[in-house]
Parts: sequence; structure tokens; C-alpha cells
Amino acid sequence: MKIREFGNSKYLVAYLFFFSVTMSRFLLEAHFSKFVDFNNLIFHHNYWFLFVFMLFLLNFKFIMKMGPKETWWMAFFSPVIFIPIIYNVLFLGSKRMRMNYISAKDFSVYLKDVATFMVFSERNQAMTIELILIVVGISVLSYYISRNIFRSIVMGISCYLSLMIFAGTIIIAPQKPEKVMFYVNSGMKLQNFMSFVFFFASLITVAILFSQELKQFFSESRKRIFFFSILAGTFFIGFQFFLRRPEIVDRVMMIPHSVLLSLFVTVLVFVRKQWTLKILLLIHVIISSGILYNYWFVEMVGRIGR
Repeated sequence: MKIREFGNSKYLVAYLFFFSVTMSRFLLEAHFSKFVDFNNLIFHHNYWFLFVFMLFLLNFKFIMKMGPKETWWMAFFSPVIFIPIIYNVLFLGSKRMRMNYISAKDFSVYLKDVATFMVFSERNQAMTIELILIVVGISVLSYYISRNIFRSIVMGISCYLSLMIFAGTIIIAPQKPEKVMFYVNSGMKLQNFMSFVFFFASLITVAILFSQELKQFFSESRKRIFFFSILAGTFFIGFQFFLRRPEIVDRVMMIPHSVLLSLFVTVLVFVRKQWTLKILLLIHVIISSGILYNYWFVEMVGRIGR
């Protein structure tokens, strides 16, 4: 799939549908969970869901040998994420939801939770049916595509473990070192930091998923890669001046924003037409800018006020 194929509106429609579903899920969960840091969690959750979906597509790419051109329509299966909300309403009496990441520090409990789809987890039990349905659904879909039982089972297990290990486990955070795998120092609030983390993770998985398309785009002209590199470096350096008492990890977190913004400008300058691609990139630039806004202005103004 060459980059010009993004001129087809199906990719934009698929993403907008996916975004609408994940945003609706977030708002419903916020209602039942009574989130404290709503403004940061809205970005945290958005990019968490996108990261998970990209992980699934990566599994299809490397195991099923199906690229984005063959898997974009899977975004329309995203309503499966409403199951924990429905479960909470039907079986838990609409009580307060407290779903959260699991910790691998207590490895025996961690293995039990992963192996049993959270059925014994007091905090995350509402996700059990959703997790089982995801594994079964991906396995069945894979079998329908490949007619290979072994590969289908591998796909279901691989997607599930990708979800649980890379997205469901609390791997890195600036708080609660007794639970996270890698504790880091950061000048950001926890949820703002996690928004940066999952935006970064989403960008990496998207870059891997569309590596051939990106390679083709930049190989068409040396001017593109030169322009993009200079622009990315300039944005990255410029962003550093907006950081207040940053740790090293905070400086690193400016990389994905610099990359996305530079790619958007590069596409605007070097690609004619392709309006759906430009709109798709613009949407992500706007959404990701909310993470920067919460850190640069909302959080900093709050500190100054105190």
C-alpha cells in the first residue's frame, strides 16, 4: 500500500468510527469510575486504545502476513470495548468501576490474572468477558482467513499477550515504584505522563505498521527526508524551552510530538491533494496537542497558582 492510497476515505472513516467508539467508552467509564484527573485521562485512554489496536494489527502483519490494506476494516469491531460497561450495569449493579493496570511485581498473582482472563481479579473482573471474546474472536477470524488452526490459535494468544503485557501491565510510571517495572523521575503529573507514554507507544506501533509506506514516501525525494529531519529537530529543540524543571524522560517525551508535527507539515508541503491523509494527520496533531496543552499550560498554571 503506497502512501497515495490514503487518498481513499475508508481509512479516515475507519479511524473516525474507532475514535467515536473509544471516546464513548471513555465517557461511560468516566461516569461510573468518577475519574479525578478527567482532562488528562481523556488523552491517556484515547491513545491506550489506539496502541492496543495497533498491536493487534501488528500481529496480523507479522503472523498472518496481512498489511494495513487488508486489516483497516477491523476498526469496526471496536464496539467490543463496551462489554465491561454493559457487564457493570447488568451484573454489578452499576457500581463504581475501578479497573486499572496489573503489576508484575507479584509474579504469581500476575500470572494467575493473565492466565484466567482476570476472572479472579476484584478490580478488573468486568473485563473478563471482553478479553475472552477478543481471543476467541481473533482466533475465529484468523481461521476464517487462513484455514490454519495452529496459526489461528497463535494469533489469538499472541494478540492477548500483547494486550496484557505491553498495554495491560504497568511497566513505566513516575509514581508507585513498588508496583511499576521501571520507575522514572518526571516533572509531570501521573496521568499527563501516561498520556505522553501511550502517545509515544502509539506512534512507534504505527511507524512499524506502516514502515513500508513511510519508506516509500521518503525515498521518493531526498528533499523530503532532509526537510522532515530539520523540522523535527527544530520542533524538538523548541519544545524544550517550554519545559519547567524537566527530567531527562520529560525531554524525551517531546520526540513523538516533534515527529508527528513534522510529518504533517512535510505531507502538506510535498504531497498534492491527498486530503484525507492530511485530515487524518491534522486530527492527530490536534488531539496530541491537548496533551502538550495540559502539561505546558494547565499543569504549569496550576503550579504557579499554588
